[in-house]
Amino acid sequence: MYNRRSTAIEPRGRIIAVALVAMVVASSCQGPYLARLGFEQARFLSRARPISELLSAGPDHDRRRSLELVLDARGFALDRGLSPGGAYLAVADTEGLAVAWVVSAAHRDRLEPYLWRYPLVGAIPYRGYFDRGRADAFARRLGGHALDIRVTEAAGYSTLGWFDDPLPSGLLALDDVALVTVVLHEIVHTTLFVPGHMDFNESIATALSERLAVEFFTNRAGPDAVEANRRMALSLARSRFYDRLAGRLRTLFARAASGDWNGTRTMAERSVVYSDAAAEFEAAGFGDRTSFLAGQPDNASFLAAYRYHRGLAELQAWFERYGGQPGWAGHALGELGEAVADGQEPYSVLAGLGPGAG
Repeated sequence: MYNRRSTAIEPRGRIIAVALVAMVVASSCQGPYLARLGFEQARFLSRARPISELLSAGPDHDRRRSLELVLDARGFALDRGLSPGGAYLAVADTEGLAVAWVVSAAHRDRLEPYLWRYPLVGAIPYRGYFDRGRADAFARRLGGHALDIRVTEAAGYSTLGWFDDPLPSGLLALDDVALVTVVLHEIVHTTLFVPGHMDFNESIATALSERLAVEFFTNRAGPDAVEANRRMALSLARSRFYDRLAGRLRTLFARAASGDWNGTRTMAERSVVYSDAAAEFEAAGFGDRTSFLAGQPDNASFLAAYRYHRGLAELQAWFERYGGQPGWAGHALGELGEAVADGQEPYSVLAGLGPGAG
């Protein structure tokens, strides 16, 4: 469990935008899986209590501060033009940090996720479960498809505005910077979601929430602004590392395909790339070798981490154009949403958006 002494939310805990429950209200064609999600979502919502009610009950100092921070972060998001709707006005008791489990998979011989397609949200590179046993059972069924498979604990999720999402109570144990960043990250999802581009949705939520967290704490007295800046810088450095690793893996798999390598050689060469990357990960100060990709260096684990850190420097440079004025974040996302409405690849349109672009 994360606590106030934690210095950051590491990738295994940053998978907090499982945008699957929204599909339940759109279609029943996915059968028992979506029906189960709908049932569990209703149970989760039934546990919610308004933050105003929790505050009036006289919680201890730390819990009161966390609850007030959630409301302050919501207000700040509104001031910056984001659209939280009715999200995070309540807290749902989750008896700990884990809310859901995510099963993701990737092809072993190419840097490509295995995708599931759903109404409204398009292609999704994972499936979400509220029960660990069901997630593990589904992962075992995937095992015969020559895929790398990963089951990851999720701290929460967003229904993209379909429901008034309560905050999972376990998140209140996070330190102040992490808590505010999580709330802002999820509100970015309710403001903009590009169907079929999950990597972009998660990376832009990472970049914008970290940038807004810096602004939020800079406007408040205390040391948290320094910590928020440090975490954003660390996230940018990790993103550049992942961008380079993605390039090396794509080059390797292209060579394997053009050279008609057998599977044994491809996997051996891939192991060398991941081993070298683990050493670079440690040398860069991101953690020790054993913590690289949570100890499971394969394509599924890499893509699960990269999904939140792809091209953050490019995204931060784009945000710089908007000047940090009130409403700037919503304006930026609004322009982007209009630009990609015709199905363009989101990263490709950034250069032409924002003040001074062109």
